[in-house]
Amino acid sequence: MPDFVKFSYIACCFIIALCTLKWARAKKDWAFLCAGLGATLAADYFLILFDDQKAGVPIFCIAHAFYILRACAPDYKKAARLFLVAAAFLLAFLFFLDKIAAVSLFYAVLFMMNLTVSFRGRFGNRILVVAGLALFALCDVNVFLYNLPRFAKYPVGYSLVSYRLIWCFYAPSQLLLALSAVMFGRRRAN
Repeated sequence: MPDFVKFSYIACCFIIALCTLKWARAKKDWAFLCAGLGATLAADYFLILFDDQKAGVPIFCIAHAFYILRACAPDYKKAARLFLVAAAFLLAFLFFLDKIAAVSLFYAVLFMMNLTVSFRGRFGNRILVVAGLALFALCDVNVFLYNLPRFAKYPVGYSLVSYRLIWCFYAPSQLLLALSAVMFGRRRAN
């Protein structure tokens, strides 16, 4: 699939999310979702179109920060505690690793926090959030496997399979997340 098609798909997911306010459970939930998807769109601009990990990965960290805020709402003290723990990990990673490896591990920490708090979050549609994040996690596993030959002995053939699987998981994950503020068949709370 051409890169501009991939990026266009992510842009469409963002637009879909923007159009769901009328059916959203709550405006804050919708706003955090749109902020997360907006950051995802920005990250993918750099990652998909320019293969620029130095810009894309940190912006993806911001996307997960918005998703953590969404899952923790209205308990923002919990989110603040999680961000302090994540910051401590980042400082430790920066002390021992180069910047891109440190930021990539920081991303992994934020993603794991996002997964953990999302199981208890008050979303428009928790099933869509959890399913979307599960697919997102499978995507990230394949991103890791695809990039593994750069750092360790790993058969390139498996890497090519992983490359194909990335979008098999990423595309539906973003669509599920884009629709996750919607309370299908229920009334909205303010």
